[in-house]
Amino acid sequence: MKNKSFYLSSFLLIASLTTGPRVMAEISFNKDIRPILSNKCFFCHGPSEKSRKAKLRLDLEEEAFREKDGFAAFVRNSLEDSEAWHRITSDDPDEVMPPPEFKKELTKAEINTIKSWIEQGATWEGHWAFMPVQETREPKTDLARWVRNPIDSFVMETL
Repeated sequence: MKNKSFYLSSFLLIASLTTGPRVMAEISFNKDIRPILSNKCFFCHGPSEKSRKAKLRLDLEEEAFREKDGFAAFVRNSLEDSEAWHRITSDDPDEVMPPPEFKKELTKAEINTIKSWIEQGATWEGHWAFMPVQETREPKTDLARWVRNPIDSFVMETL
């Protein structure tokens, strides 16, 4: 019975920590943006010359931010100047990206993530496989009694 009580109190603690108001954390290109672009955009705007549309590559930083004919897909700190933002939020089926026939519509969460990323400066990160490994320190927590192993500290920090 004691174990059930511990699990119930742990569940209630976690539930209370995850249901409060959320502040948008700093967006990571590799963790948050690259997966969206890869799943929803790279088919038409990725490395394959054969399927690439509008001669636009979103898998390369210099191409994603390059101005062409007065437009750039992404402009750091500017939703207004980011053509991709206008296409993502368009109601016009001929303009909206991804196109409706592609059947890869962006979710509201994905749209909000892209918006926050642009507003935060659209920081680009190299591919994770080529990034140097960085040592991660175990975060401190005010709920030390809850921590049974170092992983718990990371879970508490995320919650």
